[in-house]
Amino acid sequence: MIAVYAAYGAFLTRTDLQERRLPDTLTLTLAAILTGAVLALALTAGAGTEAIAAISGAIGLAILLAAIGLAGQVGFGDVKLALSVGLLTGWHTWYLPFVAIALAYVLAFPHAITAAILKSRGRDTHDLPFGPYLLAAGAVVAIAAIVPS
Repeated sequence: MIAVYAAYGAFLTRTDLQERRLPDTLTLTLAAILTGAVLALALTAGAGTEAIAAISGAIGLAILLAAIGLAGQVGFGDVKLALSVGLLTGWHTWYLPFVAIALAYVLAFPHAITAAILKSRGRDTHDLPFGPYLLAAGAVVAIAAIVPS
């Protein structure tokens, strides 16, 4: 799952940086692919508990980001991307999707501060593309979850 996520994530990152948006055709396709992988693993490997955790994590993370999106802080492309991050990280345990979102904000913080400083000095700044940070955080959390302690 991580390999598919990483390959698709590179394409999503490029799109978000260039176009400042995450199209539904990309975000929902990745979510569908990962959902299929989760369900296939649940059926073939007897990983029902992990599948439930992954799907719960995806839904929970999407709801959290939707609430943040309604406050105007993230775009709804990021909300749809949260489904994939939740599926990938939730596979390991239910709370890792929330660790991923916290890490995404930590990763995005220097960019946000720099943009705020530039804006206060009269420079025109664009909206912060949050997708790349969300994708990176999901990958880091998923990889950290499989590395033996």
